[in-house]
Amino acid sequence: LQPNLTDLSRLEEELRRVLVESPHCLQSIQPADAFDVACSTAAELISDYEDKLKVDLSAGMERAQTTTQAIDYIERLKAVEHRSLLQGTILEARVAVLDIYDSELRKLQSFYEREKAKPSLPRGMPPVIGHIVWVRHLVQRLEPPMAYFRKHLDVMRLAEAGPTT
Repeated sequence: LQPNLTDLSRLEEELRRVLVESPHCLQSIQPADAFDVACSTAAELISDYEDKLKVDLSAGMERAQTTTQAIDYIERLKAVEHRSLLQGTILEARVAVLDIYDSELRKLQSFYEREKAKPSLPRGMPPVIGHIVWVRHLVQRLEPPMAYFRKHLDVMRLAEAGPTT
């Protein structure tokens, strides 16, 4: 689950080149001077960069097979999540992760209901302790995504509100 780094690296290099070519641009600001050109070029590059991040986020979310993988992918964008153009995309991705998690919870619940009378226990372990270990293992599978969604209550509120269309 790696983002497309070649496009992002190219955009980063272009942005650095633009900023390095006009290091003293703040000394004399005239209309339509090099500073204006550098700023507009930088803004375009940043916009392209954000667009690439959106595409990579969507692709990464499609490749994620579990809630934990999807959360890890979203967390990689933590440094840029404050960008206004990315906030909506990241929030949508978090809502999609909540849907994935809901599906995983339903599967885990049916697994629990099916296996609770006679779960697979480690060899040589007393039955009561084996049952406790088995349940703790199930709980450990649930906890990391729960902690993530506790930190991001906006996702929970948005999911409770339902679709806005």
